[in-house]
Amino acid sequence: MEQTFNWKSDPYGGGSTLASYGNSGAVAAFAQVREGLGTCRYVESPGPAMTYRGTVTVVPAPELGEEAVQFEITAPTEMGPHMTQYTVVRAGSVVATFTNLSVGGLEYVPSRLS
Repeated sequence: MEQTFNWKSDPYGGGSTLASYGNSGAVAAFAQVREGLGTCRYVESPGPAMTYRGTVTVVPAPELGEEAVQFEITAPTEMGPHMTQYTVVRAGSVVATFTNLSVGGLEYVPSRLS
């Protein structure tokens, strides 16, 4: 299941994905993420106008579920750094992934109607 959400004061928002596994599937899926973060330093993904190239940075994870990891992928863009923060949490047979996007480090100020 995937869910996009937007905070009232944040135009970029984020999302969440829940995956449920049988038996020890969640443990194995989470282990792949954790082990991959031990060696992954950048990602590349083709886009319509250019190839997206992002640097992967592992950051301290919050104490959630039975195990959790947190990392950021940052790429330069015309608007400034495009940073997506990922928090991956395993709780029993469920793995939840939460994302939060920041573009250019800009603070969002909602427009006012007059």
